[in-house]
Amino acid sequence: MLAVVLLLSGTVAASTRIDVQLDEWTLGFEELEVAAGRMEFRVVNRGRMPHNFRLDWKDARGEAYAVETPLLQPGQEYSLIVTLGSGTYEAWCTVPGHGGLGMAGVVIVTP
Repeated sequence: MLAVVLLLSGTVAASTRIDVQLDEWTLGFEELEVAAGRMEFRVVNRGRMPHNFRLDWKDARGEAYAVETPLLQPGQEYSLIVTLGSGTYEAWCTVPGHGGLGMAGVVIVTP
């Protein structure tokens, strides 16, 4: 599984844009399927408390990787520009307890 990650809050063209709407207690999706390649996760905190968005994955050797937004206050937004290879990526809010309350999902990247 290949993943190249650029953390940006500015504007950069990406081939696919994915809107992630953080709110109590959801990411706005439970399972999302996208084609491999360059994409922008446009993350907006629509909730009433701070949240963030994190993607976790392992490569073919079992090495763990992650990328995440900073903690976003209500109304803040942030873009993660990434190039993802095919595989399964765990998505969640890392604020203690939030993932277990439903702020978790899976991003399935197809070839």
